[in-house]
Amino acid sequence: IGKQIGYASKKGIPYVWFPPFEDGQPHEVKSMETGEQIAATPDSWTID
Repeated sequence: IGKQIGYASKKGIPYVWFPPFEDGQPHEVKSMETGEQIAATPDSWTID
């Protein structure tokens, strides 16, 4: 995952989406600008 984060940062991609690794775990989205990573749902997540 580290290489993918580095690639996103180099390309200026503002957000990276992480699907759950196990059942029952949340999706997460990371802001490349702030480094904040939060739980999110694909149906309702929007860029603030």
